[in-house]
Amino acid sequence: MDFQDELDRISGRIRKLRKERGYTVQELAYRCDIERSNLSRIEAGKCNVTLKTLCSICNALEVGLDDLVGSGGRDGREIRGCVGEERCEGAGTEGSFVDEIVFEIESDVR
Repeated sequence: MDFQDELDRISGRIRKLRKERGYTVQELAYRCDIERSNLSRIEAGKCNVTLKTLCSICNALEVGLDDLVGSGGRDGREIRGCVGEERCEGAGTEGSFVDEIVFEIESDVR
């Protein structure tokens, strides 16, 4: 798995979903509570986006995390989504979806 290839794939999905919903970069950035320039860099694959920011983007686009970062069925992995603020606010706490993602990624590495 090449990091830049994966980042480009995720960036492309964000851009595609934003355009499908008719949002400008400025509108989506506002909905995510991030700077427009940061969202532009994310969509261009020029920065390493955090899980917290991905959750904000998922919530604004009303999609699950798997819709952005999932393997698309290429390798059978599944990453649980984070639609809904209550699931994203718990990020980093034991039993949260973040722990599920980390567990799945660690399991794949082992």
